[in-house]
Amino acid sequence: MTFVGRSLVFVTLVVAVVLFLNPACSLALGTQTEDPEKLWNSPTTSTLYSVFMVSSNDGWAVGENGATIHWDGASWSDFESPTNHTLRSVYMINSFEGWAMGEGGTIIRWDGATWNIIESPVAERLNSISMTTSSNGWAVGEGQVAIHWNGYVWEKEASNIQLPAPYTGGTVDLKSVCMLSSNEIWVCGISSPYPMGSGLYVSPIWVFKFSSTGEWQIMKAIELTCDRASIQFLSPNDGWLVGTGQGFKGYLHGLAAHWNGNEWDSETHFGRTSPFDPPNVGNWQFYPNSVFMLDSNDIFAVGDHGSWVGPNILRHRGTSWNNITSPIDVLLYSVFMVNGNDGWAVGSNGTIIRWNGTEWILEFPSFLILPLFIIATLLVALIYRRKHAGLSRKWCKVVISLIFGFGGRFCARNARYHYSRAMHPSTFSIL
Repeated sequence: MTFVGRSLVFVTLVVAVVLFLNPACSLALGTQTEDPEKLWNSPTTSTLYSVFMVSSNDGWAVGENGATIHWDGASWSDFESPTNHTLRSVYMINSFEGWAMGEGGTIIRWDGATWNIIESPVAERLNSISMTTSSNGWAVGEGQVAIHWNGYVWEKEASNIQLPAPYTGGTVDLKSVCMLSSNEIWVCGISSPYPMGSGLYVSPIWVFKFSSTGEWQIMKAIELTCDRASIQFLSPNDGWLVGTGQGFKGYLHGLAAHWNGNEWDSETHFGRTSPFDPPNVGNWQFYPNSVFMLDSNDIFAVGDHGSWVGPNILRHRGTSWNNITSPIDVLLYSVFMVNGNDGWAVGSNGTIIRWNGTEWILEFPSFLILPLFIIATLLVALIYRRKHAGLSRKWCKVVISLIFGFGGRFCARNARYHYSRAMHPSTFSIL
């Protein structure tokens, strides 16, 4: 048998043994099924800004350039989108009806079969949508825009937001909305920069509550220079606000606050608020983008840590916020929990991670694994063919160790991360 023939036989045998011994790789190639929750790939490299799950077997994520992807319980797949505008928020009423919104006032609607463009009453970017029924919903966006769905059309609503001095006359870019009922709607946003003197500006986070009187009542102001804000409520007496702000002392830091029905309590600042202060929570930074409440004592928040050391996922279990290990160090924009054992988060470069009740797991890029093992085993065969001692044998042992031990899981969980980091270095933090 020729050397090429022997090499091919050797490759086949080694790949077969690797697939048998390393479940991570065999899962990625679909040859085993004992852990089906790990059998998915992201179908897009577009940044995903929002995810919404109808159930464990039905969900959507939307993002950059009109990206719309669907989870069917087994895999994420790219779905035809009627727009190229970036979509910032998705909300599903059920499997047969849902909405997504974004840049330029874009509104698209899911009818159970296709996404369709719906006439929008505004041209401003829409950041967030919340619905209570098929005939009642609100969406908010830049320039203090608020629109209402009455079951037939989206109508622009007068927000009637009046900021107090010294911010009187300023506008608020509305970032997030949460509907509890037709008469109780919570919204948070960030007002236009206000000069404080000496070249300093402040852009506070504001929280508003819409009541049956048609007025927007100011419920909280965090007077920092802010650029992110997200809100979620379970009831009129239980809700969380997260955001990111920079105080007068100069440090950008994350923050969270809880509404207990009477007042905001448990206000927490993540990381250092100035170069001279000790960290408030942990020896790291965290800048949240999204918050999701499973219940009053189980809350997840996702974001990033900028150019500092820190997490991109936190969890609050009734007493404090704690760092949750993430399988990928990338900016996460949205989190949605189906239940305590199933949840999803999405972010930069099409990143999708899943919570299995114990840990967050990264997708398995199966398209990379088989070529990788063929190359690796060919390398082993070539090294064996060389009749040199020392370095060749050393590298042979290294390659074999990588293949049979750590290599399979490393490739399966992290190949996509390193590829994205190489292709899009600006979206990753410097540790």
